[in-house]
Amino acid sequence: MLTANEFITIARRLPREAPFSLAYAGVIIATSTMKNLRPDEGRRITQDLSTNLYNLDHHPVRALFGSALVVDGSTVLNLAAGIPPMVTSERRLGPATTAAIFMIGHLGASLLTAVTIRRGLVTGYYPPEVTQALDVGPSYGGLAVRFAAIGARPTGGSHMRDIASAGALLGLTSPWKMPRDFTSTGHVIAAGIGVVAAVAIRAKRRNLQ
Repeated sequence: MLTANEFITIARRLPREAPFSLAYAGVIIATSTMKNLRPDEGRRITQDLSTNLYNLDHHPVRALFGSALVVDGSTVLNLAAGIPPMVTSERRLGPATTAAIFMIGHLGASLLTAVTIRRGLVTGYYPPEVTQALDVGPSYGGLAVRFAAIGARPTGGSHMRDIASAGALLGLTSPWKMPRDFTSTGHVIAAGIGVVAAVAIRAKRRNLQ
């Protein structure tokens, strides 16, 4: 258990060691405060920023980037579940790598999930109303960062063993069939992006040795 002095020391280092995570938390707090002060407008903005098919067809850039800046539901729970793991990951990966993986994970998972939804609409797997479903928040990007940080931990061994261990981790935690809840598909894709990032990071580290 941390002592008070150890906790203070860690807290003082966080702005230097995890600036992206802390800045991101600040953005979420700011947008959530705005939504609470103006709830009707907040709901409209959240729906407008969702990465559903309607928004991606009509204003893709705004939806893709804006969807990561707002959360649905409890702000406290979203921050409690998302920020501490991201801080831990950022301290392991570095701010620039964390920011890059977060954005790639968020954008990549959002776009690839949209592809699976379009396919599901054609086959009748998803109902038509899914085109305007709500899909916002940090979970895709955060999950990609988490998997990258876990998979990139130095353990030695070959690239194939890296791929196998990361793939096993993904397989044990992911529903591989396309679930009715399309956000679960997005989480599988985001985790896969994190796995790929982890393998690339470990390969780069080996080349630098």
